[in-house]
Amino acid sequence: TDPKFSDPTQLHDSDAYMWLSRVKDLAASGAWFDHLNNRISPPEGLVQHWTRPMDVLLLAGALLLSPLVGFEDGLLYWGIVLSPLLHALTLLVLVQGCRSLVEAGLLPPAQLPLVGILFMAQVGAYAPFFAGRPDHHAPLALLFVLNLCLWLRLVTSDGREGSRPWTAVALGIVGAVAVWINVASLVFVAIGMAALCAEWIWWGPGRAGRNAVYGLALLGGAAIALLVEWGPASLSVRQPDTLSVSHLALFALVSAFWGGLYFLERTQLAAAARTRLLAVLAAGAGVLSLLALGFPELLGHPYGEGDPVMHAAFLEHTSELKPIHRIATGIGPTIGVILLLLGSGLAAMLYLVHKLSRSATPEQRLIFLFLTLTLAGYSVMAAGQVRWTDHVAL
Repeated sequence: TDPKFSDPTQLHDSDAYMWLSRVKDLAASGAWFDHLNNRISPPEGLVQHWTRPMDVLLLAGALLLSPLVGFEDGLLYWGIVLSPLLHALTLLVLVQGCRSLVEAGLLPPAQLPLVGILFMAQVGAYAPFFAGRPDHHAPLALLFVLNLCLWLRLVTSDGREGSRPWTAVALGIVGAVAVWINVASLVFVAIGMAALCAEWIWWGPGRAGRNAVYGLALLGGAAIALLVEWGPASLSVRQPDTLSVSHLALFALVSAFWGGLYFLERTQLAAAARTRLLAVLAAGAGVLSLLALGFPELLGHPYGEGDPVMHAAFLEHTSELKPIHRIATGIGPTIGVILLLLGSGLAAMLYLVHKLSRSATPEQRLIFLFLTLTLAGYSVMAAGQVRWTDHVAL
């Protein structure tokens, strides 16, 4: 162990200690493409699913503070304050991003500050942003909010032709960075794509080109990220639990999916909603078939091939990996935990379903469908692993 980073009063948990030790090792060795952590399962070591963006955030702050307090103390102090700073940034992004709802007529301008108040009132949303918790959960929460806001901007900017391509590019790049940090961000990408498919089926041509740009930006951003992360070994990486060539194949197929629908729009065949539905189903089945043949690891659980001994000895006892009903003992405390962490999400689900059934315009129905699918998806994930309750709260 490293005494500098092992005081439990300074850091939140063992992952926080490991992140700082990882960055210290990187600064000492400069071995950017060496992902082997010799502190885990020695002497062989272990290649974790953690990636370099979080290392860069921590390293940048440590280097900034090092002239004042030295590198190690700078790394420690920056690690303590980084997540609260990202919390403040997430608040700003959320309030600014919700202007899309104002423009869509779904949120009165005077109520925009209420978004920030509700965000600060969500108990479940605080977990990634604890002081002394320097890990990737805080930037993932920030990118999740940014993804939400950019997606809303994408579907509410149809009347501003010049803004659509750039919004689609920004959404694709942010999505690629989120997947780079943690492949669980694919859940959001999948939900967003499903809602865009529903939009195209229901309301007709004119949108597939925009969505193809989104897919290409995902592909391009992920390709650059993979090269930065792994360098010359990029094309040999096939790990399902971290960004790899398998995910490039997925994004390439998604781009081809929307490209095919874009060319279909140029014909009279896309005029009928039934034809559009059949086209989406056929193209989607083709994408899944190609993934099953060439990259079957993407269709399973990304962390499903872990060591069963490790699962039994450690992971099953890690609080954030437990199902939410196992966090407390007894019926009363369990119900209390569920209401505390998921209660606002359950209330929001009822509200979203109500608004979805009464939406006045196609744009409003699409937005409420997307928010309903996102909340439902992450609620199911939070029921299985409590660490996803922050996404439900967000």
